[in-house]
Amino acid sequence: MRYATESSAYETTVYSVEDLEARLVVAAGKMNTPPGIFDRVRQSFLRRCELCNDTRGRHFEHLLHISYATHYYKPKSPSTDGSSLTLNKLVIRAFPHHITTAPSPVISRALASTLPRRPRSEKRPIPEEQKDDKYFERRKRNNLAAKKSRDARKAREDEIALRACFLEKENAVLRAQVNTLREEAHSLRQMLMHKRHGEWAKT
Repeated sequence: MRYATESSAYETTVYSVEDLEARLVVAAGKMNTPPGIFDRVRQSFLRRCELCNDTRGRHFEHLLHISYATHYYKPKSPSTDGSSLTLNKLVIRAFPHHITTAPSPVISRALASTLPRRPRSEKRPIPEEQKDDKYFERRKRNNLAAKKSRDARKAREDEIALRACFLEKENAVLRAQVNTLREEAHSLRQMLMHKRHGEWAKT
């Protein structure tokens, strides 16, 4: 299905739920996702599909809506099994040619304003005599916590970028549809005016 826009043509791809699920299965196999986690991810995916009215087929952008627009269907208690993050990774792996994580300039400015970064504290060297087992254990825990924080921040940024990308594309489609409806309305008004003019000429 293709919608013409002012600058270019925007093409959407339609997948059935079965096709989407099959792609997730293939992606899970490539990522060596444990069966227990994938079962929870699959159930989460199917539940989100049920929230949509169209269960037979949908534009690909609806998959982004299912996977990333979690603020629409946010559960009362946050998931602790990592299924949401795994679903996001599986979607990106299953559709590498359809999803771009490179944000547009508008999204980049929005991310810069909504995700402030704390300034780094100055490094204070630790004397060698104080570097005991507790020090190295503490450094190991801090490094793991920092890596976890970086991964979580990157996941949030990717989620925001993909959600914004979906909204931008949906906005382009809606604008194209509005332009088409305006042209149809203009044509109908012209036809009505010609018809009325013909009736007046006969009288």
